Amino acid sequence: MPRSGLARALHAIRRLWFQLRAKGFRGLRVEIQAPDGGGHTLRILSLDRPGELLVEVRLSRSRSAFPGMEVIALEWMLLQNPRARFRFRPLIPVAYR
Repeated sequence: MPRSGLARALHAIRRLWFQLRAKGFRGLRVEIQAPDGGGHTLRILSLDRPGELLVEVRLSRSRSAFPGMEVIALEWMLLQNPRARFRFRPLIPVAYR
């Protein structure tokens, strides 16, 4: 029997939760912000260091993307590890004319 969209979303969040814990983030808090004229926002923050934002996703319903259908549109997604060292990487080369 195929799983519902909600079941798939919860499974994905659970997998992400375990991946964050494997990276050393022990205390985690999930915040869900209800629509304020826009979409829903889900945030996962670290409780170990207050204010450490790890994940932020904003979703909204769209009826205009596909006529006759209602879909969930991903407005933005932030995935970051604020404890990781930044390694400078050169920019991707651009082909000049």
